[in-house]
Amino acid sequence: NEQVSLLATAVVGPKISAANIKKEVAGKRSGDAQTFIRQLPGVTSAKVYLSPFWVGSVPTNPGKVTVIISKAH
Repeated sequence: NEQVSLLATAVVGPKISAANIKKEVAGKRSGDAQTFIRQLPGVTSAKVYLSPFWVGSVPTNPGKVTVIISKAH
């Protein structure tokens, strides 16, 4: 049972859709998902946490993906 959490830190700017992020990163490897998220307008950093540790890519089932968007301090 694999799970993934994505964390994006953004400055004030365009609205970022968690549902869109889930759709766009589905099946991508961790590094590719981070790169995609970092390229979104207003995003200053992104981290992808996969669990268990041997999972190499984001699940294709959006129900297994958690997206957390936080504002830069």
